Amino acid sequence: MWSNPLPISRLEEASGEEVGIKTSRRRFANSESGHMFETTARFRFFEAFTGLLVLMAPLATFAHHSFAGNPSVQKFIQEEGEEPSTAGEAHLASELDPLRNCLARADRKCAIEAFSMLRDPKFEDDPEYLDLSAQVLSLEHKKTEALAAIDRAIKMEPKRAAYLMTQGQIYQRFHDQMPAIQSFLQAAQLRPGWVEPAYSLGMSFFLLGNEENDTEYYDRAARHFRVVLDQDPSFHKAEFMLGVVDVIENHLDKGKEHFENALKMSHQNAYYHLHYGILLNRMGDTDGALREMERAETLDNSNPLTYFNLGLLEARLENYAEARKRLETAVQLDSNLSAAYYTLGGVYHHLGLSELSQAAYLKFQITKAREQQEEADPVEAAISPSDLHTRDTFPK
Repeated sequence: MWSNPLPISRLEEASGEEVGIKTSRRRFANSESGHMFETTARFRFFEAFTGLLVLMAPLATFAHHSFAGNPSVQKFIQEEGEEPSTAGEAHLASELDPLRNCLARADRKCAIEAFSMLRDPKFEDDPEYLDLSAQVLSLEHKKTEALAAIDRAIKMEPKRAAYLMTQGQIYQRFHDQMPAIQSFLQAAQLRPGWVEPAYSLGMSFFLLGNEENDTEYYDRAARHFRVVLDQDPSFHKAEFMLGVVDVIENHLDKGKEHFENALKMSHQNAYYHLHYGILLNRMGDTDGALREMERAETLDNSNPLTYFNLGLLEARLENYAEARKRLETAVQLDSNLSAAYYTLGGVYHHLGLSELSQAAYLKFQITKAREQQEEADPVEAAISPSDLHTRDTFPK
């Protein structure tokens, strides 16, 4: 528990009038479709081959790396002093450890596989299992089932703040910021001094700013992130997100400073290194960008977006053979990464490989439509080049 409790009144002051959020009803009406954002700049990339863009990745990924994550959003939060009270409960909890560990790493494939192994009826009435299962169902884009599971857990243990956080994160993932904010505020009331609710409130306002292209929401998000850092100066996710807000406002030098501070706090964070490299590239520091992206690759060689961005950078430098290797790795890691196929088509064209180029463009067309069904991570677009992602059109 933090030594100086964070008063709920301060959260409400930072949040403003929660009930008066001016999010468009049209967007909430469309939230059931599972589309994270109705209008994004992601496909504007496909009209331009040059420039650096990070394709929007699942929010869960960012939640783990920076704001969970992805994220941003913790996948499992252990309440202080809430250890199993009996040997039977302890044994049950230990059986959930593999799933819990997968979620803590924001490893979707691992989590789904671990969840599939827990089919014993004894889990059905365990609130901790329901909490974890809700997180997995959310990763599988099963909003109704996820909310039903976490609602059951909350009814069993209504004073468990972590369950309200899971509920809020599910709403947040599916673009329903109003109920997400309400859940986060309730979690803060149940557990005074816990900074995660304040951070998640900031993320909801950040997402509202992205959806509505409204600087007021970005400002409110930044106020929440500052509240978090006032309470816990080592909370690197909030430091990173302040940098993202600065980049959106085109204050690149300030954003760079926040990114560097976040990396000092979490220097092994591959996600931060990747996005720092993207920002450096945008600022014209190609060598620095390449260094940071390669550092991200060393720290996490399973992220297709790292190879995608390295391929884009190499293509800009006309290093087409190296760009080909990077982009082919990206699509091997994620066969639905449409922008990588598009870029790869251009690289094949420059290498004189016309048949491969045509095949890549065809794959792009197939995956582009499918990709629209996936949730998007708004941080990516915020850090990409301004000529591809303007504030008018408008971030792992």
